[in-house]
Amino acid sequence: MNESFVFYRSFHEAAERLNDEQYGKIMRLLAEYALNGTEPEEMDAVTKLAFTLMKPQIDANSRRRENGSKGGKPKNSEPNSNQSVTESEPNVNANVNVNANVNNNARAREEDSKANLTVKVQKSLDEYFDTLEKLNQRPLTMARRQNIVKKLLSISQDEQKQIELIDTAIKNGWQNVYSENSKAEAKKERFGIQRSNDLDKLIAAQTAASIEGG
Repeated sequence: MNESFVFYRSFHEAAERLNDEQYGKIMRLLAEYALNGTEPEEMDAVTKLAFTLMKPQIDANSRRRENGSKGGKPKNSEPNSNQSVTESEPNVNANVNVNANVNNNARAREEDSKANLTVKVQKSLDEYFDTLEKLNQRPLTMARRQNIVKKLLSISQDEQKQIELIDTAIKNGWQNVYSENSKAEAKKERFGIQRSNDLDKLIAAQTAASIEGG
């Protein structure tokens, strides 16, 4: 049982698209798990997705807390004469936040938990996420990953169909997964992204030419 826990911005981002009732429910489940270790037994797909995005960080903090209670660097019983009392006391929250920032990118990959998806589908999704990051030349945010998972679940609950949807998206360089009836939407989106990329290249070329011309 814990007396407190750290609430991260990523927790809010994982649940911000839920309605008020769902948001309240996930906050209650999170508090019960973080403070009392009570793992939820029944959750709908959306709530489970949000909870699984938050759970790894709560577990990591609990492990750090347990390791700290088993021993560590001994504390001086009296502060150094040249050191203030405040400085002699470790700032637990600051340490946790620093660790969270350092491991943010790695945790983003770990926390794109895919509720109700099989291991095979999760593996295909990881490949798709890597493809999107290379295509866009920037990391995917947690919210972006979550939206893709929700879209996939809304289209099909069948493992083979989900894998086919992901493979098709990878093959065509799509920014999301699409059903058979919405491929036109995918092409339109891809065309818009291509135009945006072309514009960026044009601006960069003009800027470089301006600098060289002096």
